[in-house]
Amino acid sequence: MDEAGWMLLVALPLVLGGLLGLIFRRAWQRIAVAGVAAASMYAFVFHLTQLDMVRRGPIAGSMPADAFRTALEVGLVTLPIGLCTGAAFHLITRLIRTRQA
Repeated sequence: MDEAGWMLLVALPLVLGGLLGLIFRRAWQRIAVAGVAAASMYAFVFHLTQLDMVRRGPIAGSMPADAFRTALEVGLVTLPIGLCTGAAFHLITRLIRTRQA
């Protein structure tokens, strides 16, 4: 896949989360649902990709990686990005709505 395809694949959960947030009427609901949806999509896909990985023995003094724990970390990292995407979608739709009225 070329670079544009990978960029679209990475942006897809953010866009889907932002579109899902537009179902709700209040601003905080739109932003919160968009952020949680995007973070959960990223975490779910990451968890699925980590399940079939072969676990190797830990290096002395370290712990083996857990698929659930790393998926939660990915979700926590992408949550603020999803919240910002939801806020941007809310502001864009609000701007369109006030221009048409």
